[in-house]
Amino acid sequence: MILSAPIDPIARSVLEFYPPEAAESSWAALGNAGGFSGARLWRGETADGRQLCLRAWPFARMKEDRLNRIHRAIAACHLPFVPELIETTEGNTWLHAKDVFWEMTTWLPGQADFHKEPSDARLFAAMRAVAAIHRRWTLREPLVAPCPAVRRILRALREWRNLLQSGWRPDFDLPLTPEIHQCARRAWDAVFANIFGTEFALHDWEKRPLPVQVCLCDVWHDHILFEGENVTGVIDYGGVKPDCVAVDLARLLGSLLPDQPERMQNALDVYTAVNPLPSEILKLVPVLDRCGSVVGLTNWLRWLYLDRKAYEDLPRVAERLEMLLQRVETSRPANLFPWA
Repeated sequence: MILSAPIDPIARSVLEFYPPEAAESSWAALGNAGGFSGARLWRGETADGRQLCLRAWPFARMKEDRLNRIHRAIAACHLPFVPELIETTEGNTWLHAKDVFWEMTTWLPGQADFHKEPSDARLFAAMRAVAAIHRRWTLREPLVAPCPAVRRILRALREWRNLLQSGWRPDFDLPLTPEIHQCARRAWDAVFANIFGTEFALHDWEKRPLPVQVCLCDVWHDHILFEGENVTGVIDYGGVKPDCVAVDLARLLGSLLPDQPERMQNALDVYTAVNPLPSEILKLVPVLDRCGSVVGLTNWLRWLYLDRKAYEDLPRVAERLEMLLQRVETSRPANLFPWA
């Protein structure tokens, strides 16, 4: 459960730039609402019961042109499970105040609880929702280019090798929880065992041209909200950028259905009934899914022990590490990378 607190003076001052119904709403602070992006959230309720969300993007991780691109993508959706942007009194969808970028949207109902009730009806509803978003973002004149996600993963793995060659090793004496240190040690071993196979798996995809369009790039279990069997929200658009839709399908299915290839295929069939895809994209989905788990471990090791980022909810960090470790550790190389 996310605990709330009264809105702080800085956020209260930002509300003055919004219409009276928003500024005069009842607001409560939610912190980072269990996320890892560094964004801060506040939930508001207007006099007539409308639910709103105020977000403060961390200045170091958000730029004006990037936020404009994100808001253009959101505005292009016009779907009931996508948040609506609330304009300021000057007609803008964001503002820069107190060295932070701020935005306000509608608050979407529902809970990210697929794992508590992982039915096919809910799975297929999630796939149809993401397919509908992708259709809204499909370009009239398709852009064809090497998959950006593949290149990002390969770049991250090469940077990881360069980091290790410099002599860096995690400092397991840092003031983190025993659970995190335990997971990190396992992650260190798991990456060492799988990094070669990961790079090899992506080698043939590095320069292969594929359709590229706007994608979510961070759509996973915790960003899909349900009420019963219906999707009521697809949230958090901070990762939006041009990519191949395989990256969204891999990220989502890997988090919803880890190591369930038959159900993954059924889910892809539902998706393609709404948004048909070339066979090459469908072949890339399981590759990105598996490789993403390995590179995810390298990311967490760097964030925790090199960048030394601070996280409010350390037990949740350990939980996320454990999820990735279960996927990598429980698969023998022949299963993790069938061609190895």
